Amino acid sequence: MLVCLEAIEASQDIDTIFSLITAYASEWGMDYMLIANMAYISDVDTIEDAAERANFLRSSYPNAWLTRYIERAYIRVDPVVSHCQISTRPFTYADAYKNNTSEQEAFRSDAEKHGMIYGYIIPMHIHDQEHGIVTYVSKTDIELTTLAKTCLEITARVAYHHIAALSKPVSQKDNPVLTEREKQILLLVAQGKTNWEVGEIIKLSEYSVRDYMVELSQKLDTSNRTHTVTRALQLGLIVL
Repeated sequence: MLVCLEAIEASQDIDTIFSLITAYASEWGMDYMLIANMAYISDVDTIEDAAERANFLRSSYPNAWLTRYIERAYIRVDPVVSHCQISTRPFTYADAYKNNTSEQEAFRSDAEKHGMIYGYIIPMHIHDQEHGIVTYVSKTDIELTTLAKTCLEITARVAYHHIAALSKPVSQKDNPVLTEREKQILLLVAQGKTNWEVGEIIKLSEYSVRDYMVELSQKLDTSNRTHTVTRALQLGLIVL
């Protein structure tokens, strides 16, 4: 895993990063992958609309399934999409399918016919109205070990955040602009609060706060938590 992570962080090309993480996932028995950042996904009706709003979207899903997904506008009923918006922790297809409607059961059956049998999904929540997703899919009904899930999650988060940083406009990299929520989190961190404490105060999960801090570190080009707060103070982005 360390070799893969180092290669991901050293790369400046999104397609190369996607190839690296796809190859690594195959070592754990995963056949397909999707990684995307999509804003306001609940407002879209088709995958084309989602792609237009995405900062980045890469997929190795079977062409037949992608065509079917688009033709039937499955993004409207896909339980993985809706579950991703409310979950901050990794989940499986089985988790997303628990309370399926009849329409969603039809979707599930069609997906399985196209080889989408087992899925392990890592939601990414960076901003209040942005939803990212990394999905690993196997065409067989496997059961990932705890070690496998941990390794895949770590790799997914590193790849996702690095791709997100590479996808930002140059102007945003040169002149970082923080949202009000980001400023709120940084001010609380500057006061010595832990991720859990910050989450309790602003009603977010500890994992979402962690993702915010990772994103802020990339946005401010810093190496750790203290460095991030210090840089924000130096740039006048927050005031104690």
